[in-house]
Amino acid sequence: MADQSVGPRVLVDRYELREQVGVGGMGEVWTGWDRRLQREVAVKLLLPQLSEEPAFRQRFETEARAAAALDHPNIVQVFDIDQDDGTLFIVMERLPGPSLDRRLAEGPLTEEEVRRVAADLLAGLAAAHEANVIHRDIKPGNLIRATGGRWKVGDFGVAKDLSSAAQLTLVGVAVGTPAYLAPEQLDGRPATPATDLWAAAVVLREALTGSRPFDGNDPISIAHAIQHTRVPPLASIRPDVDPALATAIDRGLAFDPRHRFASAAQMIDAIEGRPVPPPEAVSPPPPAVATVPVAGPSGPPPAAAPPIAAPPAGSRTPSAGRMVAVAAVVAGLIVAVFLLSLLLGLVMRDHDDGDDGGATDPTEETGDTGDTGDPPQPGNPGETGDTAATTEDQPATTGSQPDAADPPDPDDDPDGGSNAGPDAAEPDEDPDGSGGTTTPATDALERGEELLPGAGPTVPADGSDGN
Repeated sequence: MADQSVGPRVLVDRYELREQVGVGGMGEVWTGWDRRLQREVAVKLLLPQLSEEPAFRQRFETEARAAAALDHPNIVQVFDIDQDDGTLFIVMERLPGPSLDRRLAEGPLTEEEVRRVAADLLAGLAAAHEANVIHRDIKPGNLIRATGGRWKVGDFGVAKDLSSAAQLTLVGVAVGTPAYLAPEQLDGRPATPATDLWAAAVVLREALTGSRPFDGNDPISIAHAIQHTRVPPLASIRPDVDPALATAIDRGLAFDPRHRFASAAQMIDAIEGRPVPPPEAVSPPPPAVATVPVAGPSGPPPAAAPPIAAPPAGSRTPSAGRMVAVAAVVAGLIVAVFLLSLLLGLVMRDHDDGDDGGATDPTEETGDTGDTGDPPQPGNPGETGDTAATTEDQPATTGSQPDAADPPDPDDDPDGGSNAGPDAAEPDEDPDGSGGTTTPATDALERGEELLPGAGPTVPADGSDGN
């Protein structure tokens, strides 16, 4: 039990709390004194509401013990994990400091200082990842300067032990500080070494520029910025920085974790200018979506599918929703063009039908062939057109036309007095048009009109002889 009757608070009769030096979302940090080993320590007290959650307590204890097993010059050493009066706490080595966030409050670091931070940070992460431990909360406040200027990674209290069989992290819950969370963490996907490398790149860029690449007034706006902001290349902000360092930080901020570095050690090599494999060789696409080469007509298939170029740092791949929206717009335009062309075709068809309906009836143009009375009855050879056309001074020779009118006066007929029926003089009698007998049918033919059957010789409307 904590002794609070006299003097400072003491946890489990051993760890004396002296001065509070920090407060965070997980709890409070105090400087302390280990009465048993007579040394200075740092003590982190978990918030009471977190300590009372059984699932969180189990996860915290399992993962904190994994962090306590790490022994590396660039990792803050964990001495003890215990609880006092229901409150969980962690005992760690005490460092003179300051933490990197307090140093950045004074302004950006020089390039040489950033290189030192990068080397120490990534060396500590490499050791943790090799032990299957992912930090999940890399940020300036968890980087503390030790004696001699070395930087150490601290606060593995929310670390994830990949070797543990217990799945204690809540699915779909993002653990860490919002401004330094990787996009996949915000989506609730499992943390991997690539998530720590993203956070490391954010810290290094902030150390060089003096500002966070992703920021906002609240966690929601910060998360939105991470998922939808494309940060400019670091060289455009700090052109004086070594290109190898700037390029390595940009690659660490690749939106797709497969386009980042395969390990912390590889990121160190890139910062130092040593050659590293390109992103496509480090993390090829999953086999399920890999492109299978197919032999073409020009020759055998290539030995391997063409590599996919790595997008620039902070680049975003198009979302499925946006692609669907674009496809819908294109499909709508195609349908609209089709309907417009169909409507235009219908309008043109109606226009053509109207022109045909307004054409003059050939029978109306050729006149009424029945001006001489009833048409001649078939089988009466005496009623031929020849006889009617040559008997100007005498009456008809037959009596089979009781209703026939007197032959009209040639002077009253501009067509030469030929009002005979359709069997009148053949137009072929005067093929050169020099003055032979004409009929309304021949007049219509001269105008290029098509005649109805019985009104005269039937010819195509285009004036050809039909042969």
